[in-house]
Amino acid sequence: MRRPQIESLSDSELCGRVDADVISRMLISSTNISVVERIEFDGGRTAILKTSVPELRHEAVVQRFARRTDIGAASVLTEDETAEFPWFLQEDIGENSSLDQISVEETGRLLESLAEFHAEAIASPDQLESVPDRSMNWMLENIDQVSATVHRALRMLDSRTGTEKSESEGHIDAKFRNGIAMIAESVSSIPITVVHGDFDPGNMAFTRGQWRAVDWGLAHRNIPFVDIAHMVMRFPNESQLSLVERYVGALSLRGFPLPPEPNLMDLVHKANRAHEAFFVWWHSYCIAELGVPARVYEPVLLRRYASIRAQGDEI
Repeated sequence: MRRPQIESLSDSELCGRVDADVISRMLISSTNISVVERIEFDGGRTAILKTSVPELRHEAVVQRFARRTDIGAASVLTEDETAEFPWFLQEDIGENSSLDQISVEETGRLLESLAEFHAEAIASPDQLESVPDRSMNWMLENIDQVSATVHRALRMLDSRTGTEKSESEGHIDAKFRNGIAMIAESVSSIPITVVHGDFDPGNMAFTRGQWRAVDWGLAHRNIPFVDIAHMVMRFPNESQLSLVERYVGALSLRGFPLPPEPNLMDLVHKANRAHEAFFVWWHSYCIAELGVPARVYEPVLLRRYASIRAQGDEI
């Protein structure tokens, strides 16, 4: 069934929520997942309106929580997570960053702030109960549903390219399931918290004197190291361990129950595989259920899917 197109609030609806007239609105981005606009109100004040699919209705809740710590970049001004297309209005803090704009030292401070968020989130479950579980335990418990979504997306990719598979779907499915089981076992001792989900330099903004995180739409429950892996593995090898040590040190100071791990980078690599598994499911869901064009995620989806199957080959 085709999903209805995302509809943003009208000018009059916005006016009723913020008690100010809309002077202009500029489209920043529009996808099958979300629509982002910059709204100018009377008096010259601007704000960002984000309207999303129901699967991201928890974003404003997480962003509001993150703003209580040093990691949250933008304040949520008003929101409606119960609307058919959930939306929120946030302060306009300008453009996001790129990797070459954030130094290793600045990233270290950013990761210390992230540790504060992860520790606060595990200590405040009631305030974040709407955040979905997308951990490896969830994937393993829902493996039939996850596998069906992934393979539906892969079939859509095949139909677009005319690719013929040399292996039966059942054999491929077994490798994928085995890979998920192996990854889940490797991170089973790490506690679950709420994570950003897409913690990379492109989702950072410099505001109030330091770098902070934006775009919390993929926030979910998972092991905290998926955020770390997604960030630090973009840096040169000689910088990765020092960044992980700064994060772990800050997390330990806040009492987060970490398992004993003699090799921190080994822990990060395990978390990276767990994050790959999350993205395989999410990108497949976007293609199969949300109508995102297959070409958008094709290269990265196929690469990560192959990585998970390779884990399954080891059984």
